[in-house]
Amino acid sequence: CGAPQKKKKGSEAHDRRIQEIIESGHVNGRKLTGGVIETVVHVMCNDNGSGCAATQAMVDDQMVVLNVGFAKTGFSFNLKKTNFINNSVWLNVGFNSDEEMKTSLAEDPATTFNVYIADLGDGLLGWATFPDMFRGDEGSKQHGVVILGDSLPGGSAEPYNLGDTLTHEAGHYLGLYHTFQGGCKGGDLVNDTPAERSPAYGCPLGKDTCRRAAGQDPITNFMDYTDDLCMSEFTAGQRLRMMAQVGTYKPSLVGSNLPTGTAPSTSSPTVMPTSSNPTECESLGKLQCVEEPLCKWQNGKNKGCYSS
Repeated sequence: CGAPQKKKKGSEAHDRRIQEIIESGHVNGRKLTGGVIETVVHVMCNDNGSGCAATQAMVDDQMVVLNVGFAKTGFSFNLKKTNFINNSVWLNVGFNSDEEMKTSLAEDPATTFNVYIADLGDGLLGWATFPDMFRGDEGSKQHGVVILGDSLPGGSAEPYNLGDTLTHEAGHYLGLYHTFQGGCKGGDLVNDTPAERSPAYGCPLGKDTCRRAAGQDPITNFMDYTDDLCMSEFTAGQRLRMMAQVGTYKPSLVGSNLPTGTAPSTSSPTVMPTSSNPTECESLGKLQCVEEPLCKWQNGKNKGCYSS
């Protein structure tokens, strides 16, 4: 995942604001709520229309998986349409080269979740933007998620080919950090996700990397790095954080698509870690390992931090 989890000037004030909104249960005078998110999927293909990163059937199955994952969060996703794009360059888009693609293809980012599916390199499964990025401009065409086609149901990126890469990246898109953000200090800013020193891979039941903190590592959480089969939940705290982030920074995303009877709520990375060893990478600092693209899958094997 290459979600650009940044630490910048003013971030502490931002974090306090979101926490106050969660505690009050309201944002801009409106009760915290989710809603239906209109979704447009852009599938990249070669210039001649061959070798598309996914089929329509894979996209349809992916939407089912996405909605199952978010079933208890208050958010759901409606596939508005799928665009198949003949552009060999964008088919192989990279973490630092998606701006042109998004600028050309994005459809109404303020009200629409744009998902771009391509054949990503460097072992990456995908990356996402956060609601508060681009100076709070919810209509910026850079909002959205880019994912590996083979991570969709039926793809070849085993054990990450059951569709939960998009579930994970959609979590970022709605404002969630990784469960291991900040290590044992619990930097994901969600009270009911146990602290986790480093990403979990596979499905290591009983793993507890922060023994002085309550709870075992949240390996079944969608915001960890475990196998798709192992991921199964968002917590109540994550649900509220997503509602607060969307209500604050992207209110138009659900403002006109609320469930019946509810009130409306109103990627530039830092330097790549220099080590491919997860333990060494962790020592680089609190945010280094979670700011950059981490390789969950590469040539069938788990990798640590991506090293350029």
